[in-house]
Order: sequence, then structure tokens, then C-alpha cells
Amino acid sequence: MDEAEYLNGVQAAEYLGVSKQRIYELRDSHRIGRIIGGYWLFTKSELDHYKATKYQRKNGRPKGSKNRKINECPYDGFSI
Repeated sequence: MDEAEYLNGVQAAEYLGVSKQRIYELRDSHRIGRIIGGYWLFTKSELDHYKATKYQRKNGRPKGSKNRKINECPYDGFSI
């Protein structure tokens, strides 16, 4: 593979549209990434595979949570 296909953690996060922390979590769980020359690098093909298998949530929140008040109970509309 040529070097243009390798991305560092920041670039990989931007490519996937996730946080750097999420990239590091995936790396630590051995889902993506490899050490090359002492640096963790990610290939576009493995990032595309990650996207295709949908390990990530779309917006990072459960459906309907952005309109819910902090102290509102999600069950039957009771307030806490």
C-alpha cells in the first residue's frame, strides 16, 4: 500500500466523523489500526470496513434524547 492510504488517529477520526477518543477505543479493542514505525496508523480500507459494518451510532445519542429535559423521566412522562 502506498503511504497516502495511511492515516494517523486525528485524520482517522475526521475521516469517520467520530472523536479521537472513539478511534483510540477501537484501536485498543483491536478492531482497527496497526503499529508501523512506532506509530499507530489506520488504513482507509479498514476505516471503510468499520463504517460499512456500522459499529458506530449515527449521532452519538439515543433517538429522541436531544429534546428531553435533564430531570424528565423517559417513562410515562413523570418528573423526577
